[in-house]
Amino acid sequence: MKSKTCFTSGSRNGRARFTCSSKYPLVRQRTLGLGGAMGIPLAGLIVEHFDWHVLFWGSAGLGLLSALLTALVVPESPQRAEVCSSQR
Repeated sequence: MKSKTCFTSGSRNGRARFTCSSKYPLVRQRTLGLGGAMGIPLAGLIVEHFDWHVLFWGSAGLGLLSALLTALVVPESPQRAEVCSSQR
């Protein structure tokens, strides 16, 4: 039986949402561990040999690229969440 990974996240109305996911929790843990193990030393090398601005603009560029690819590749969901009148 797969274990569930549960976490809370904030929302616009100040209430916390509780989310559980049991799909691929081990892959997510390994990815986060690998990112931390490689990302921190790589960032240190970049700052040591270049400038911290390279990290800033590189992250900004990756963020824009991710947003663009998400908008182009991920299809719109046919299901819509209910929106309260206070959130409009």
